[in-house]
Amino acid sequence: LFPEESPQAWQVQKIRDNLAQIALEAQDAGFSQLLDLNGISILLKEKLSGQATAQGFLEGGLTFCGMLPMRSIPFKVVCLLGMNDGEFPRMEHPQSFDLIARYPKRGDRSKRNDDRYVFLEALLASRGKFLLFYLGNTLRDGKELPPAVVVEELVDCLAESFVPDSDPSGTATFAEHRKKMTERLVVRHPLQPFSRKYFSGADERLCSFGAEYCRAARAKESGRRSRHDFLPNPLPPAAAAPAAISLVDLSRYLSHPVRWFLENRLGLFLQERSREIQDREPIHLDSLEKYQLSRDLLAMHGEGSASPEILLSRWRGEGRVPLGQAAQTVFAEIRDTVRPIVEQLRKYGPGATDRELPPVRREIHLAQDLTLHGELHGRYPSGHVFWTNSLLHGKILLPVWLEHLFLSAVAPADQRCETTVIGRGSDKGTAQVLRLAPVPEAAGVLRDLAFLFVEGLSAPLPFFPKSGLAFARVMCSAKGTEQEKMLAACAKAEEEYRGNEFAPGEGDDAYCRQLFGETLPVSPGYILHPEDNSPPFAELAARIFMPMLNHMEEL
Repeated sequence: LFPEESPQAWQVQKIRDNLAQIALEAQDAGFSQLLDLNGISILLKEKLSGQATAQGFLEGGLTFCGMLPMRSIPFKVVCLLGMNDGEFPRMEHPQSFDLIARYPKRGDRSKRNDDRYVFLEALLASRGKFLLFYLGNTLRDGKELPPAVVVEELVDCLAESFVPDSDPSGTATFAEHRKKMTERLVVRHPLQPFSRKYFSGADERLCSFGAEYCRAARAKESGRRSRHDFLPNPLPPAAAAPAAISLVDLSRYLSHPVRWFLENRLGLFLQERSREIQDREPIHLDSLEKYQLSRDLLAMHGEGSASPEILLSRWRGEGRVPLGQAAQTVFAEIRDTVRPIVEQLRKYGPGATDRELPPVRREIHLAQDLTLHGELHGRYPSGHVFWTNSLLHGKILLPVWLEHLFLSAVAPADQRCETTVIGRGSDKGTAQVLRLAPVPEAAGVLRDLAFLFVEGLSAPLPFFPKSGLAFARVMCSAKGTEQEKMLAACAKAEEEYRGNEFAPGEGDDAYCRQLFGETLPVSPGYILHPEDNSPPFAELAARIFMPMLNHMEEL
């Protein structure tokens, strides 16, 4: 049936070898019954599907191989994978003792040039189609990534050599030609295989034959909710507006208005409170564990309560550091982290002669039926000092600002109305020191914030401390028209809200995802319920953080 010298001879031999193996297994198992064609077909398929091909470079059908020189054999279709920027052509990182790299001569081999030559060979070998694949978007926020430089050069060459159909006269600029060529050649695939773009038919170049992905896309489309689906209308006003607000409640509310609303008005708790108990001793500490240890060490320096050795011994007893010498290594790393903050604390913190004053509890009448009460701790005659091992972002500074407003409003006679904030600097091994000056209109600012608390009981306010402070700082420092400053500030707030690959943003919070879904509440003009006249994010950020920035200086 099959000639011995045919191109398919090796495939026929595979079938014969597998049939012989099936016969041998049947003989060993003592199986002597007859099998029909269907049974033989099933056994043969199982044998063939589990075998790996090892016939060399050319074996018919699809050929998978590495990109090596001297393989420029013509193919109908040539497909190259991994044409990512920075990965191809390969970067050369010679060793320090490589004298050839240190003193290059003409004719020396270059991996980068070799890769460019192999790419050219692959291009010349393609007779029908030349397909290039590269990672075109980041995995987290979807920002566009460029392809390898050889791919960019290929697109430039095509843009110079061909005129698009829309410009037969050739009067368009090269940039316009290149843009048209990129739109025609580059196909951007969605991140997920069940994206609706594969099944909508809007782009004929995007298609899929996966039935399970089609079902997933339909389920996702039918279950897609808008920003109004979870809370389509604002809730009715609370049964009774609070007549008294504590400073602690106001601070917790402004730190996360969405969470406060969902928990206190709807009784919806989304945070996982339980923590899994580890069954092994810690060897490597994560960022959160290191932050907690550095916080304890910094508190010890601020209070002068114990020596570092006693603190390390306590950590060992609590099982928070590795055993043996590894604990000393962890302790040294954490000590180096807090050292710049400790130095600034000794410089700007309470002196050796300053004695801590007793706590003060006061009540402020903000309106006819609204009072604010709170208690001030950590008081010194020179003012209030707050220190932390965290970056001084909005979530850290907002509670400090509220306490400073309360301090300025009550104005104790035995204490200066100044607050010094010491935290970790943006650069490694540095600290940042901020000072808040007295606020003469502190009672009015607190009244405005308390009204936001009352207003937020009926509808969640789209305010987020980190994004809000980023917005306010850009509005204070940016130049240009008000519209340009607004767009730049909203872009910075959006960047903070989305987060990055190193740190999650406020939009990754479970409460924000539950309420806002896929929408972006920090975008200009976003309003959850237009009919209730709730202030947008930009207005809230300015009302809350602009007074703080006006009374803040960096030391």
